[in-house]
Amino acid sequence: MQKRCFSCLFVAWLFLTLSLPAQQLNFKTYSFNEGLNTYNISGTVQDNYGFIWIATQDGLYRFNGNTFQVFKNNSGQINTLGNVFLGVALDNKNNIYGADYKNGIDIINTEKLDIKTVDEKSLGINKLPHYWIWNIFFDNARNIWLKGIDFLAYKREKDPAFTVVKEMPGSKGPVSLSFIRSFGEHSVAVGVTGYGTIIYDTRSLQPIQVIKKFNPSSADMDEVRDVAMFNDTLVLATNNSFIKGVYKKEQWSFIGEYKDPALSNIIVNSIVYDKNGTVWAGTSNGLIKAELEKNIFTKFKVIPGKTRWLADNSINHLMVDRQNNLWISTSSVLQMVNIEGNGFTAFDGNKTGSDPIDHIYTLSKKNNDEIFATGSNGLFEVIISTGHTKKIPGTESLGYIHHIEQTGPDLWVLSTDKGMYAYQPSAKIISQELLLKKYPEWQPFKKNYFNTAYRYNDTWFWASEELEGLIKWNSKTHTLVQFKAGTGSSHGLPENHIRNLKADKDGYLWILSDLTAAQFDMQLDTVKKIIRYGKNTFNASMFFDMYDDGNVLWFATYGGGINGYTKQAGKWIYITEKEGLSNNCVYGILPENDSILWVTTNMGICRVNTRSLKCSNYYYEDGLQDNSFDEKGVLKDGDKFYFGGVRGFTQLDLKQFRTTSYDAPAYIHQVEYYTGSNKKTLNRLRWDKIVLPSGTGSVILHLSALSFTGNNKARFSYRIAGIQNDFIDVPENNTITLSGLKYGNYNVQVRYRKEDGSFKDKNLTLHIYIRPKWYQTWWFKVQVVLIILTCGYLLYRIRINQFKKEKKIRSKLASDLHDDLGSTMNSVKVYANLAILEKRADKYLPLIKEGTQNAIIGIRDIIWVLDDSKDSIEDLFHRISSFASPLCEANQIKYKVELSDKVRDHKLEQEERRNLYMMIKEAINNAIKYSGGRKIAIDISVTKGKPAMLIKDDGKGFDTSKISEGNGLKNMQLRAKEIKYCVQINSSAGNGTSILFQKI
Repeated sequence: MQKRCFSCLFVAWLFLTLSLPAQQLNFKTYSFNEGLNTYNISGTVQDNYGFIWIATQDGLYRFNGNTFQVFKNNSGQINTLGNVFLGVALDNKNNIYGADYKNGIDIINTEKLDIKTVDEKSLGINKLPHYWIWNIFFDNARNIWLKGIDFLAYKREKDPAFTVVKEMPGSKGPVSLSFIRSFGEHSVAVGVTGYGTIIYDTRSLQPIQVIKKFNPSSADMDEVRDVAMFNDTLVLATNNSFIKGVYKKEQWSFIGEYKDPALSNIIVNSIVYDKNGTVWAGTSNGLIKAELEKNIFTKFKVIPGKTRWLADNSINHLMVDRQNNLWISTSSVLQMVNIEGNGFTAFDGNKTGSDPIDHIYTLSKKNNDEIFATGSNGLFEVIISTGHTKKIPGTESLGYIHHIEQTGPDLWVLSTDKGMYAYQPSAKIISQELLLKKYPEWQPFKKNYFNTAYRYNDTWFWASEELEGLIKWNSKTHTLVQFKAGTGSSHGLPENHIRNLKADKDGYLWILSDLTAAQFDMQLDTVKKIIRYGKNTFNASMFFDMYDDGNVLWFATYGGGINGYTKQAGKWIYITEKEGLSNNCVYGILPENDSILWVTTNMGICRVNTRSLKCSNYYYEDGLQDNSFDEKGVLKDGDKFYFGGVRGFTQLDLKQFRTTSYDAPAYIHQVEYYTGSNKKTLNRLRWDKIVLPSGTGSVILHLSALSFTGNNKARFSYRIAGIQNDFIDVPENNTITLSGLKYGNYNVQVRYRKEDGSFKDKNLTLHIYIRPKWYQTWWFKVQVVLIILTCGYLLYRIRINQFKKEKKIRSKLASDLHDDLGSTMNSVKVYANLAILEKRADKYLPLIKEGTQNAIIGIRDIIWVLDDSKDSIEDLFHRISSFASPLCEANQIKYKVELSDKVRDHKLEQEERRNLYMMIKEAINNAIKYSGGRKIAIDISVTKGKPAMLIKDDGKGFDTSKISEGNGLKNMQLRAKEIKYCVQINSSAGNGTSILFQKI
């Protein structure tokens, strides 16, 4: 009888122990919504950089805590042999090996993501029996082991061929392997179904023994499913037990066998040790936690509707990462659970037999194991030890339950949408009648509601959100006084809409409202000081909570973070998202001590060090009931904090809370760049300098911080050195987009804020160089400068030559003026003197007139030559005709010019024009004076840009061989030579004369 009672008590104790929610495990699920777009997760492994690699039925995935990157056949970038991966392993050189179903092995370099394949083609004569490989294993000696569907294969790292084992000595048929695991320092154990466990020496790669019974007292062979090793200790999972022992010097030492109902009717598929020495087993029917030292087995199975819990009972593989997270590969999803726990426990009403909770406003301690929670759908009684929630009957009809205060041993006052009520738990009575019977002074305010209260001895101060101000109520004297702003009884109250009431360490009550925080003297019933929202005070309006650390009053503001007001100096300290606060909308404050505050926000809970200004943030993924909280829903009970809000409330047990922060590795793991609409991708983890092609307009950097329990807390910021002084926050997707880039150098610096709020010591840096286009290169610019200088020099030389030509022309014109005009005017002078001396004006006046006319013509000729606008052949012959036409007419000679439209606009240089004019003028004069002809014709043509001018007369002609060169012919030839023309004179007696001026 005593034995049966003891057994019953033990079972009851065990049930209570397992039902305690103190150590809550939060299972995080990864599936399609998170980017893992497949089912049937075969296994996981963590590489040396910290990434998680996942073998699935549709590709090999790499996970950085935020996003998944898939490697599969025909994926567009890095192609594997196939898509179905049955296993994944890490070798000693940080390469990932994927067991590619029926195709071979894909080997991926984890730093650059280069891929190699091992298949029938690459192995050649060393090929395997086939390529249905279930798993790959690497031992400490760098040997590779393959678990085929019907064979075992192994080889040293440098060996060309595998040693293949298809049958075991003394057995018939192909081998069926259950596991390949390290078994001691220099040994590997291979489990063979129906045969036993073969131990291989990793140095010689020879089998050294077969163990069939690990428990010497076993009646039958121990069918081992998997093995886990912790230091020197080994745990073997069999069909119905765990066997513990040590293997040294080729000797198995049995320690003990552990059996439990949790191990019944299951198949163990994977077994691992965590960093604390606890054994975890993934089975065909759930997850098992085995604390072998205490002989305690805990089984986790799917509970329909329960969130953050095991999602699939069919577990294929387990893996423990460096953060002591357990990765669970199942038939439908991948899950991760932090084994350490963090002290957070969520109460959301989802426990079997509980009433669901909607939104919690205030929390009040009922006793050591129960809490009252007021909410939007009633008043709840919560049992902390079991996690069960129960709604108090009748409270759902009262609308929102805003607040609850205990006023007697078995009496509570409720503030609801329907007014003020009394609640007597023992009698299960909730009524206004009971309230007014006990406290008749509430009659004037029985239909009002108050959102919070503060107790000072026997006096309560109640705060109104209905613009009723502050109520002072003494339950002993049954007196109730109202302080209302804008009335004669305001007592200095600045506002009637009150958010919260909090006391400081100096004995004053702070009345927190929308625009003011008022210091109220509870002895004198008057406001002593008012701090108003405005410039150089609060960051934002609406003040929800306050804590006095002795020196600073810390206010929770809506949108301005935490605002600290130093009591002595009157200065302000601001802690916002810039300092690492999860969100600037702060609701509640609970002090861990005077320098550590826990605050609730619109986005999780934050642990704030007010001295170092470091913030550590915690979210739903860490075990909170939700990320959104409420302004009054905080409660402190010794080492336990309670935070109420949306979907329930969260308990924080400071005794279980761990402040150690994992120094997660951070990387720029991928760079994408665009040239026009073309995208290129670079995969690397170690960057020095990348050179991008010309025309690159935008670059996207993908960042990762490999803290899988705190990946949602990763906070990156960046700047471009020399362009930006301040760091810019990186969006939640951990990508930096640099757009509108021009050619040149960009030095990108990335810093990472760790979970504890401090920055990682060393920034990530990436030097980007974008090549210029050809016309932006230095050599092109040098060439352009040289061309400009050369052109400038040529223009200079042309201008100098032009100046020289103009000077030469001016000199010649001056010479002509001196010679022709001078001699003409001198003749005029002589004739004038003779006319005066001889007094014969009638004789000399005609000569003076002729000389003056010739001088005028000469001056006009010079002016015409200097006019650059008269530079065409048409202009030239227009000038010639103005001279020749009247002269020919006076001598009864017919004058004709043949000038086609094609040659009219041909341009002549100034010197060319002048000399041609003088040459043609000379030729016409000679024809008029000496030819005796009746016709003078001029024919002009232009051939290949070279003018030719033929002057003909029908005069008596002459013998060109007998004529001597006079000054006229000499001048003509000299002028022609200066302008690169030739002169041809054709004449004969009786046949007239023709003179041709042609450009050479």
